[in-house]
Amino acid sequence: MRTRLLAVAAVALALGCSSDDADYVTDPITPMGLDLAISPKVDTLILDAANGVATTTKLSVTATSMGRVVTTPPGRVFETADTSVVVVDPRTGEVFPVGLGTARVSVRVNDVKDFATVVVLPIVQSVRVTSSVPQALAGDTIVVSATVIGWDGQPLANQPITFSSSSPAATVSSTGRVVFSAPGTAVITARSGTAMATVSLTALRREFIGGAAGSIASGMDATCGLLPLGKTFCFGAGSRIGIARDTSCFAGTKSSDGDPCTLVPLQIAGTLQLTAVTVGDSVACGIDAQSRAHCWGDNSYGEVGNGIAAPGTSVLPHLVTGPLGGAATFTKIAAGSAHVCALDPTGLAYCWGKDSTYQLGGGDSLAINSSTPIPVFGKIVFSAIVAGRTHSCGIRAADRAALCWGDNRKSQLGTGRPDTLIDRPTPVAGAIAFTQLAALGDFTCGLATNGSIYCWGENTSGQTGQTPDTTRRTPIPTAIPGSGYSAVTAGWSHACALSGGVASCWGDNFYGQLGNGTWNSSANPAPSAINGFTFSAISAGSRSTCAVGVDGAYCWGSSVYGATGNQIQALKVLSPSKTATPR
Repeated sequence: MRTRLLAVAAVALALGCSSDDADYVTDPITPMGLDLAISPKVDTLILDAANGVATTTKLSVTATSMGRVVTTPPGRVFETADTSVVVVDPRTGEVFPVGLGTARVSVRVNDVKDFATVVVLPIVQSVRVTSSVPQALAGDTIVVSATVIGWDGQPLANQPITFSSSSPAATVSSTGRVVFSAPGTAVITARSGTAMATVSLTALRREFIGGAAGSIASGMDATCGLLPLGKTFCFGAGSRIGIARDTSCFAGTKSSDGDPCTLVPLQIAGTLQLTAVTVGDSVACGIDAQSRAHCWGDNSYGEVGNGIAAPGTSVLPHLVTGPLGGAATFTKIAAGSAHVCALDPTGLAYCWGKDSTYQLGGGDSLAINSSTPIPVFGKIVFSAIVAGRTHSCGIRAADRAALCWGDNRKSQLGTGRPDTLIDRPTPVAGAIAFTQLAALGDFTCGLATNGSIYCWGENTSGQTGQTPDTTRRTPIPTAIPGSGYSAVTAGWSHACALSGGVASCWGDNFYGQLGNGTWNSSANPAPSAINGFTFSAISAGSRSTCAVGVDGAYCWGSSVYGATGNQIQALKVLSPSKTATPR
């Protein structure tokens, strides 16, 4: 095979030659005992019809007659059996490919023939295609890469590749960058020459998802939530939510406490894919698919958990480290005001950050902040854990009892005793079996195994579901009206619950955080239903509430720092308002 590339049009030279050319056919050697040997017997040619180039080969023949060898026997004629595959110069034996396939080429001297086989292959044998990811959110870019494999099985450089999409919702550029304008599936085809390969890509809905614990979490004027594929988006007060960039809520100025904020959900910095998220006052955290914890926000008390305590805000999530500096693994996590607690895979509890009121639960009667997780006293196996402003609670796995520790000056530990501070897990009164606990401010609520909700602690606004008395406290778990609840959440001074997907809220409603279309500054101990919506997850923040419906997240309450995520900066949003599409 000649390695030089020739224009395919050159085959026309051969087409003008006829195997019946009388001036060429002679009979200079005797036919008696004539033997012909064509060479090579098998050859492969490459045809690149798209670019008009091809490789050629030149056949030779040796004749043997009566012991005499003639390497170029006169009167020889080369012929092809399939002119749709190759044509051959009858005099010189040069073979030109014109189509793909296999052709039989002969050489004839008088009536004696020998045969060769010529195979014509495309220059491109195949195309291999891969994608950066098989799934993405609608609006995100998926990069498709294609490799052209030549006839010899090796990658072929500089070969043209074209991309196409089976769906109008997925556009693909000439370089293989795919963007979905809507959720769906598209088959992306990469072609080179006659070869092609496909890859199927899927775009998922770009909205918050609910249902799972930790899928959405509200804290101090900020909310974070999960989208498909573990993408985490946040909105509200900027320094607390780890967003990749801030957009000012105050037309180029910062808020009164120097904290920028964003009005729309933005993805957190980095490339983390989280399975659960929690937001407190000064810190937010999440757990990834490998059960590693990551935190971001203020680190004045070591609440980021990376072994360093230093004033300032970290937008980039930091890996929470264990006692020896390795990654700590946790299955559940809860952020409080300036501390965080979590459960390891065995159910043991660890806390880190501020310890001014023994909220870390170390059991040593010493209030010492910690920048790494420290074990909660007693080696108790918990099934759930929460963190309030200055206290913490967990559900003991053995009997579903609630145990709390830390600040009890507002009865938030639920012991019924006048203790001010407790440095280790202590059972709340009532011996109630719980499946879920909730805390953010100075009160606690729990979902009992029978579907009832009990609350205890500070009760200035009826947040424990009781009419405030002179003490404005509820010292022990006390049932709120209603039953059949499936989830409960506690904010700063209000609480909400789900029953059959319907949200009901009670407590402070000055900012409309109860979501019933009204606002007032009085106590609201009776749960007020939010009709017309069905939610699968709900989380109460300091002055707002967010929940996830079938079509994404809805928020209500104070939006002065963008905490409702709906591009509106307002003091009061009285009813559920759909958040903007996460960007």
